[in-house]
Amino acid sequence: MKKHFLKSTLLAALLGMASLSANATVVDYSFNSGVKYTGSFTGVDGNADDLLTLNELSSFSFSYDPAITITKLFDFGSFDIANNVWHADASGWGNPNFAYFSWQDGNASVNPTNVTNMSTTISATDVPEPATIALLGLGALGLVAGRRRQR
Repeated sequence: MKKHFLKSTLLAALLGMASLSANATVVDYSFNSGVKYTGSFTGVDGNADDLLTLNELSSFSFSYDPAITITKLFDFGSFDIANNVWHADASGWGNPNFAYFSWQDGNASVNPTNVTNMSTTISATDVPEPATIALLGLGALGLVAGRRRQR
């Protein structure tokens, strides 16, 4: 009985350790592109490549007239989470690798040529992915099953 309990405990510990490395990064980011316009975006680095891209955004806002939201975005330059750098590699004005982000089918954009002051603030948080929670749950079930068999 003790042998089985030790195996279950070891399996639960291994599953728990595997789940610790399976975290995604949530990015909350605000930016200021000069005196008049500000914005923010939130996203999850689901593929853990330290780059936040258009398909990983969960929200976006830019205080333009009218306001630009995630549904109006045409393209979004990659954001390097580790270095807190937003790359102007989104398409805009018919040019690839030209803008931080664009809208109106790429005919309007914020890019290095029309931004005088791009300041950034980032807060990144590691959060468990659903697979991580599932692994932890399996480990807990293993512990419960081992205890029941012991009795």
